[in-house]
Amino acid sequence: MSPLRRTQAWVAAIFFICMLVASLRWQPSIAPPVTFVVNTVNHHIKQEVNRIDMKYCGGPCRFILPLKIMEQESKAQIHLQQIAFMSGLVNRTVVLPNVKNSRLGACLRHPFDFYYSNSWGKQNKDHFNTITMADFTAWLKERKALGRAGTNRNLHIRVDPTTGNPYMSPQNCLDPLLAPRNLPDRLLLMKEHRQPELRVDIERQVYEFLTEDDGIEVLGLFYDRRYPFVHHPLSNLPIPYNERVTGFADQIASSLGPYRAVHWRTETLEPAENLVECAQTLVEKLTSDISDDGVPHKLFLLTDYPHTFSEQAIYSAIVKNITDPTQMRSASATFHLKMLTPHHHKAMAYLYSHVPVRVTSLEESGNSHIGPPPANWTSISVPNIVGKHDSGLLGIVDKLLAMRADSFFAGVPHVCGRSSSFTTQIVEARKEAMLEGAVLSNSVEYFGLPSPIV
Repeated sequence: MSPLRRTQAWVAAIFFICMLVASLRWQPSIAPPVTFVVNTVNHHIKQEVNRIDMKYCGGPCRFILPLKIMEQESKAQIHLQQIAFMSGLVNRTVVLPNVKNSRLGACLRHPFDFYYSNSWGKQNKDHFNTITMADFTAWLKERKALGRAGTNRNLHIRVDPTTGNPYMSPQNCLDPLLAPRNLPDRLLLMKEHRQPELRVDIERQVYEFLTEDDGIEVLGLFYDRRYPFVHHPLSNLPIPYNERVTGFADQIASSLGPYRAVHWRTETLEPAENLVECAQTLVEKLTSDISDDGVPHKLFLLTDYPHTFSEQAIYSAIVKNITDPTQMRSASATFHLKMLTPHHHKAMAYLYSHVPVRVTSLEESGNSHIGPPPANWTSISVPNIVGKHDSGLLGIVDKLLAMRADSFFAGVPHVCGRSSSFTTQIVEARKEAMLEGAVLSNSVEYFGLPSPIV
């Protein structure tokens, strides 16, 4: 081989080796597979979901959210106890509903502890778990911000209706924080039975109804029943009221000294003509009850009749059958001024003309123009810092004062009053207090129509 050829061969070999080394040292950037990226993101989101759930629930969150509980406070709290104990049985946390004007539900103005004590959940932590509406809302917001809003479905547990639409569908104020609801509402209709032995199977039916949606995180519940069905004995105990409210009731009770309480519910009482005679019987009972020093006990009245009115308004209502809404304020969310008859006004006028009466009322706003009440009608103002213009809070204060009274009277049901869970709660609390050593004259004494003259 000539020297030139040999040189060319060496140059070609060296060039080839250099190119080979360069190719081995340089590697193009290779994007990771798409599935790897997706799995990494999903893993991160799952970790964040677990972290948020652990923060609020100690594990995967499953809630029962009472969107609306029918009936007023005394019965609504009984229904809430049923929901709470059932939540424990199906391994869900019950969201403590908001409250307003004797109603319980998710979208009302005041938090749960405006009416009730937080001790209730702590006392029953072995039977069910609770979460405040504030913490539940915070959970919703954190999950929403993560892009994993809480899955949800609406459930309806209702009395079997004979007519009308069985679905209750008020606006859910929390919908914007929840995942879009793609599942239809579910409905459980059951007949009501007064006799407990006929309700023994209802707990099983509700249990099965609630466990059909184990994978759904939030079960929004519309609840409309009348009687309890959970078999646990603690589910029948009343929910304790907020310490702020009980302390205020204690102050009023101390300022009244020895006093008697009368619960007189007159709504839809028929015939209304009986009311005046009921008042006469009540006055007879009250005036015969004299204290040891010869002075009649003070009377505290719990009633659905207006607590705030002017003397002129009563005159117009009795003589002219005209109810002036500017001079009289309804005390009940269900018993409106237009439902009052002259018989209602005559009966109350007879009572306060013979016995000095004390009632509670919410602190007036500055623009009230109601004239002076009758001389024997005294209103104890519940300050706004306590009552916040809430009629339900006023009813709770009344109830607590009746529980603390030396003696308690109520109208005979269907004659001079109505049977109610409100009265029952007072009577049971008084019985319990007497068993614990409280010195009370009675648990309850009923007044009816005068005995016929023989």
